[in-house]
Amino acid sequence: MAHERRQRLLMDWGWKFHRGDVPSEAGTDYGSVIEVCKAESGQGPARVLYNEHGWQDVRLPHDWVVAEPFDPSLPGAHHCKPRGIGWYRRTFSLSQDRAGMRAVLQFDGVATRAQVWVNGRLVARSQSGYTPFCADITDCLNYDDTANVVAVRVDATEHEGWWYEGAGIYRHVWLVLADRVSVDTSGVWVNPQREDAELGLWRVPVETTLYNAGSAAEHVSLVSSIETYEGRVVAQAESVAEVPARGQAVVHQSMSVRHPALWSLERPTLYRLRSQILREGTPADQEETSFGFRTLRFSADEGFFLNEVPVKLKGTCNHQDHAGLGVALPDRIQAYRVQRLKTMGSNAYRSAHNPPAPELLDACDALGMLVMDEARRFSSSAEGLAELETMIRRDRNHPSIILWSIFNEEPLQATEAGMRTAESMRARVRALDSSRPVTGAMNHGWLEATDGVPANAAVALDVIGINYNLSQYDAVRALYPDKPIVASESAAASTTRGMYDREAGYIPAYDHKEYDFGSSVRDAWRAVAERRDVMGTFLWTGIEYRGEERWPTIQSQSGMLDICCQPKDNAWLCRALWSADPAMVHILPHWNWSGREGQTIEVWCYSNCESVELYFDGQSLGEQPANPYEPPRWHVPYRRGVLQALGKREGVAVAQDFAETTGGPAALQLANGVSLLRSDGEDACPVEVSTLDVDGNMVPTADDLVRFTLHGDGEIIGVGNGDPQSHEPDAAAERRLFNGKCQVIVRAGFAPGELTLVAEADGLVPASLRIPVAAVCRRPYLPEAQPRWRLDRWHVAPLSAQPIEPEEFLRRGVSMALHSARLGPGSDAITAEEAGYLSMAALTPVPGGPREGLGLEFSAIRGSATVLVMPFSEHQPDLATALVAHKEDPGEGPLSVDLARLPEGTRQVAVLVTVQAAASGAGLVGDVRWATAR
Repeated sequence: MAHERRQRLLMDWGWKFHRGDVPSEAGTDYGSVIEVCKAESGQGPARVLYNEHGWQDVRLPHDWVVAEPFDPSLPGAHHCKPRGIGWYRRTFSLSQDRAGMRAVLQFDGVATRAQVWVNGRLVARSQSGYTPFCADITDCLNYDDTANVVAVRVDATEHEGWWYEGAGIYRHVWLVLADRVSVDTSGVWVNPQREDAELGLWRVPVETTLYNAGSAAEHVSLVSSIETYEGRVVAQAESVAEVPARGQAVVHQSMSVRHPALWSLERPTLYRLRSQILREGTPADQEETSFGFRTLRFSADEGFFLNEVPVKLKGTCNHQDHAGLGVALPDRIQAYRVQRLKTMGSNAYRSAHNPPAPELLDACDALGMLVMDEARRFSSSAEGLAELETMIRRDRNHPSIILWSIFNEEPLQATEAGMRTAESMRARVRALDSSRPVTGAMNHGWLEATDGVPANAAVALDVIGINYNLSQYDAVRALYPDKPIVASESAAASTTRGMYDREAGYIPAYDHKEYDFGSSVRDAWRAVAERRDVMGTFLWTGIEYRGEERWPTIQSQSGMLDICCQPKDNAWLCRALWSADPAMVHILPHWNWSGREGQTIEVWCYSNCESVELYFDGQSLGEQPANPYEPPRWHVPYRRGVLQALGKREGVAVAQDFAETTGGPAALQLANGVSLLRSDGEDACPVEVSTLDVDGNMVPTADDLVRFTLHGDGEIIGVGNGDPQSHEPDAAAERRLFNGKCQVIVRAGFAPGELTLVAEADGLVPASLRIPVAAVCRRPYLPEAQPRWRLDRWHVAPLSAQPIEPEEFLRRGVSMALHSARLGPGSDAITAEEAGYLSMAALTPVPGGPREGLGLEFSAIRGSATVLVMPFSEHQPDLATALVAHKEDPGEGPLSVDLARLPEGTRQVAVLVTVQAAASGAGLVGDVRWATAR
């Protein structure tokens, strides 16, 4: 059917990458100046003809920084690793039956600044690593046998944030092929609104932007259907629209739905809007959009309500990098991170300080996690507002998003200029989405006024965000009695997993205030929990991240989870503060303190029970109330043994935890972070590695070096251990344990069955883990093609009785009545009509890049032949440096010309071919192509 012609093709495979910039080969002569001013102005790797010899094979998502060595001379704010400039190239082919379709190239994220060429034509520029961008490349494409080349120059020499940002094409790339009249990029907006709660009646306004890439106006029908994810249609609307040539039409529709299943934290039910375009009754295009039914209410007095149920936001702020991967996260790892945050009781995610990957939002939709979606740039410039609009249009259908944040801790926030900037940005958001409030994360300035009248960014916000500053909550409330308040960032209670002393740059894992501006997790939550009007908080941070530290520390230690998503003690504290069920109790620290016998160790217990009783080797050390803000504490002289904590409710033990002195490491243990993988070449899973003593207890202080081997169709793509001072490589097949744990991330290939991961360490019993891999279909993708280009335009001299000397051909070429001929699909061969010598020449640019592996391939020559390749020097062919190849056999066969010795700097050559024809039919009877070594 026609509507099946729309394809969203993944382009993650088949990329070539070069680390560093490539000098432009453009000359300064008149011809070269003209060349760079024309449509096909791409130079160096941006040219179609370019030799990629020596470039690295990579697949997306790709972050080139994560594999770089650490350099303590580089800024610790960005992880002490070099960024710089890099180039990417990819080649693909399209069949002729796709000609006439609209083609849009979509980049989900490139860090940091990018220029994109298609077939040598500059099609897009991006100034933000966090903002997706696209280019309509319909006019640039070749079809059938002529390949297409995408070239991307990434400039990451400057930064947008003060944290680790990585570098490269670190999110997905897509080619969307659609009918000439199609749903435009981010062209659907579904905004369900409850009209009658008693009747369960919902009105669903739908705004659909159509685009016509054709040269004439089109009359089409738009059929919009609301479906359950099982495929049941619950509502439908049809409208007629005229879409102007090369223009847009916006279609507004409205449908009614009764008693839909609501999207909630406990049951995040999703629906699908199917948008189908009909031309004369025939399907032409179809798009699917996921959305959910839910209500949001924000009260200055009572906080936040989801579906009219009060919800306290138990949120965390998060950057986007993960151990071993940098910012290039597979989709499954995005979902894994959200699930780990939910496990510790969190229900809200702040994307700090930039729009997240689409797959992160998909995971929040599917798993039931509320989101504050945040812009990177606080700007009302045309460029700043365009980036903001891109974020809103892309993300506004996600039911998980409840707040739009337009800035974080901007110096302008305390000024009238900041107020005006926030007003302009809020106006743009409201024009695109009036269903969610606008906030900003402010760390000062709420009380700034002019002539007694507030004059700061808070004035322009729907919801006031307060970063830290717990003591300011009441003053802000008094000044803005009608505005809801959220603690947009709090705590920054840095700790190190498994460390309980302040030594060598590590930070004790007991919850405490670490920085003057911050607080403990307990104080941050108490300030919110005790105020009904503060709707919740976003702790800094949920997951540790690289950067914002000083060497030798290379990652922030403020997470509730470490950078591998392993829980730190504060993750258990969050469970105690945030979740009444299930009952839990957690002991800290561990009980391995060899060499400190007799010294007093402070023992804490986090629990959501009523009381906790602590035992040592079966003897009670006393029972204390389990106040989560003031956790039960005991001072216990150290000796080997077992600590046991019993959490009690109404005097009955309902939860327990142990801390036992262990023996030394004896064996390794592996635990998979997901149940199975999919054989789609994309799916990935984290595997937790730990050590056990001879009795099977996890050894919390082990630091053994673990080596990994993977058997089967898959690969190890990263390792980590949560150590903020580890300078081991992230892209490796080994990692040292840090306080008993490390992580290895495995990606599946395309073969179903299973993978086997083996972990080994000196002196320890190895471990193996069988990871099942389910058979699935790959997502639609665009295969790569070989970068070979035809030399198809030739000037042919009349047949001669004797071979024409190269000097004579060049001197007399104009007077020899040369005629033009083409080689290629559908073109005739260039052959002699009788015996004699057939001479022909072509003037062609030379592929840029290195000379290694560069050559000309004549697929078929009939007759013996000589080929000269003459570099051009000062607009004249240089016979002295010409490269020569001979074909002695008079039969039909190939001939290759090795151009490795072509002088550097040669941008153009003349190719002269002389064929000795013993009879008619001799000549070039096959393609002539440039060959490059990949």
